[in-house]
Amino acid sequence: MADIFKKIVEKLHSIRFKFTFMVVLLIIFFGVSISIIWYSQSSYYAKKTAIDYSSEVIRISIKDFESSLLEAQGIVTLISLDKDVEAFLSNGNNMNPKEYLLNKRKIDKILSGYFGSYRKYYRSIFVLNETGVSSNYGEFPIYEDVMKTSWYRKVLNSSENEIVIALPYYPSGVDIGRNKSNYKHMVLSVSKKIKDSATGNKIGVVVAEIWTDILINIFDSNLRDNGTIMIINNSSDEVVFQPKSEILDFELKKTDILKLKKNFINSTGNFYANIAHKEFLIVYSSSDFTEWTTVAIIPVKILLQEFNEIRHYSLFISAIYSLLALVITFIMTSLLTKNIIKLNKAVKDSYHKDLELSADIRSRDEIQQLYQQFKVLLERIRILIYNIKKSEKEKRKAEIKILQAQINPHFLYNTLNTIKYLAIANGVSSIGHVSESLSKLLHINMNEDTELITLEEEINYVKSYISIQEYKYAGKFMVNFEIENGIEKYRVLKLLLQPIVENSLVHGFYFIRKLGVVVIKAFEQNNTLKITVRDNGNGINSCKLKIILDGSQESEHIGLYNVNKRIKLYHGEEYGLSVFSEENLYTVVEITLPIIKTDTEDCHV
Repeated sequence: MADIFKKIVEKLHSIRFKFTFMVVLLIIFFGVSISIIWYSQSSYYAKKTAIDYSSEVIRISIKDFESSLLEAQGIVTLISLDKDVEAFLSNGNNMNPKEYLLNKRKIDKILSGYFGSYRKYYRSIFVLNETGVSSNYGEFPIYEDVMKTSWYRKVLNSSENEIVIALPYYPSGVDIGRNKSNYKHMVLSVSKKIKDSATGNKIGVVVAEIWTDILINIFDSNLRDNGTIMIINNSSDEVVFQPKSEILDFELKKTDILKLKKNFINSTGNFYANIAHKEFLIVYSSSDFTEWTTVAIIPVKILLQEFNEIRHYSLFISAIYSLLALVITFIMTSLLTKNIIKLNKAVKDSYHKDLELSADIRSRDEIQQLYQQFKVLLERIRILIYNIKKSEKEKRKAEIKILQAQINPHFLYNTLNTIKYLAIANGVSSIGHVSESLSKLLHINMNEDTELITLEEEINYVKSYISIQEYKYAGKFMVNFEIENGIEKYRVLKLLLQPIVENSLVHGFYFIRKLGVVVIKAFEQNNTLKITVRDNGNGINSCKLKIILDGSQESEHIGLYNVNKRIKLYHGEEYGLSVFSEENLYTVVEITLPIIKTDTEDCHV
């Protein structure tokens, strides 16, 4: 029992428990506070915003629709007053076929002038009398069907300047069975009676048929994402327009419409209604021009989804509370994490103190345990770093020696071959001169105390090599030196130039018929030492050149690869060889080295 109690106490004193407890407490407190504020304010603002938005949409939509109807009213009025139209309808039955056709074409042209300006929504514009005299522009109506409609009789019996607006109907020629309840295939019409200006008798009607697409585009598109629109005829309680909606997944019955109309107290207003066991916000507005009432039906459950003001308000409140929580959390965690900060600082300082921890933590919790583990870990890291440095130094030294050892047999083979050639061919004392030059070259390889020599010494060594090769090639080449003043004492890796010059003699001048020329230049450029070796020999093609420098395949130009590798190993990747060559023209090898003026300068990576 005592052990269990001790473990519980240890858990309660752990920093993990303390920090977790405080953060959870803050999250619960602020989460509950923000939720209360959100739900107390969102309902009011959501309803207010939905009402204002819907009312404005309906107002603008009705205004746009009335403007379209006024345009149609203007068209039918102008046509009804047209003298040519009046003459055609009055005298059409008395004309011979030719006269009738000519006059009909004239009236068609008049109608087309009005139709062209409003072609997007207009199905047809036509004039008609009861004797069958007619003219139209647009889709051709069946006039017998038109004369059977109730609105046509209403137009004939209308007063002098009365405009008759017919409810949406299927125009003649449309398959009603296939397109039932599809408003895109319905039209509404604006009509006016045409009178004889002399007698005042009615002589026909003018009709502008408008696709109900205009209702979809003006009314339905504005509220499609939030609710649905319905237009009711005030006089007959008929539904003028009610597009299909994903939001309203049922069809309003006549009883539902009558129930809604009881709440239409004023010309505009809003109220809440329960339809099909669902609550809706109803926003309505009546038009004196059409005597229709436009109704927006918005489910209450989606009001909050479109409510941006309350969201911004709640985000603001959340930000305030979050900031307050951050301050409180910072104060509390500062007390709890004091030793963590202390340990963190000690670890950072250890990078500059040979990985020694300067802090002394005795908190008897996880931080003290972590502190002890860090001490052990840093001690192991120090030992590991020392071993790695020692190992890398020995490895690099071995790699450089291996690369030099690869060059030496290659060079010694060619040199000894030269001595053999002279001994057999000449049998003269010139062998002594060659041997003396060879001994100088061997001396530089035997000296393992240093990797660096002066540029002047390196030039002398390459001159010794050239003097040996002059016996072999007997005037077939010449070498020029152009050394910038003041750089002779700069330190360079030994045996850099000899493999490159050898490459020019052995491969560059192989089978050439002209005098081979090698130009060796050394100069200082952009805080680096540049040495170039140029020859006028055979050159190297680009594919072979890439293989030589990459060392990806065995190559007879091993000297170039090894010199490049030695430089990069010793000085770093930014230094090394660059080779430029054109076949049968030239080869230029450019060496880039750091400037090292004394033995004490450390340019070794």
